[in-house]
Amino acid sequence: MSGMKRVRAQSGTTRKELVELADLSPSIVGRIERGKLDPTWGTLSRILEATGNQISGETVVSAGDPTAIAAAKTVLESVLTPTDDSPTSTG
Repeated sequence: MSGMKRVRAQSGTTRKELVELADLSPSIVGRIERGKLDPTWGTLSRILEATGNQISGETVVSAGDPTAIAAAKTVLESVLTPTDDSPTSTG
């Protein structure tokens, strides 16, 4: 498992949530997790912030506010989860 995928998994953040929280495309996240793309410093910072982590020396550690991730997940679930009133295709 790649380091970035491990960071995401340890935070309990899905790939879809990471895409939304870090404002990245799904293909960028996938390529980083597969080791096909090295993230820029800005992208890495957004990923770490979105997963509630930060860099400390040579390691990634919790930013100390796990409630931020829980709060963000609640908001994202309400936005990303389809409701019964959502339009559907009858094609």
